[in-house]
Amino acid sequence: MGVIALRITPQADADLNESADYIARDNPQAAVRFLDAVESDTQKLRLQPELGSLRYCDLLPGIGPVRFWPVHGFPNWLIFYLSSSTEILIIRVLNGKRDLPALL
Repeated sequence: MGVIALRITPQADADLNESADYIARDNPQAAVRFLDAVESDTQKLRLQPELGSLRYCDLLPGIGPVRFWPVHGFPNWLIFYLSSSTEILIIRVLNGKRDLPALL
């Protein structure tokens, strides 16, 4: 298997910035840890793209099986992604306490 590329949608990038800003309000160091954890987890998903759960895959019919993975150390935050043999596409990074069906 070759190297799997990693792409992040503009919406996922905005989600990351919004989430880090939200966390930083109470704890700036935790916001840095959050971003580091997302980076680490996305690299892990590049190596093992089938790690994530398919629980929310029916929320986006027609675009392929959407998986999610909880951010290490921040279990309320979820990385939503699509995977193929050549790429991991991060589509959203959301707090699981939000209205996920409406956001996805």
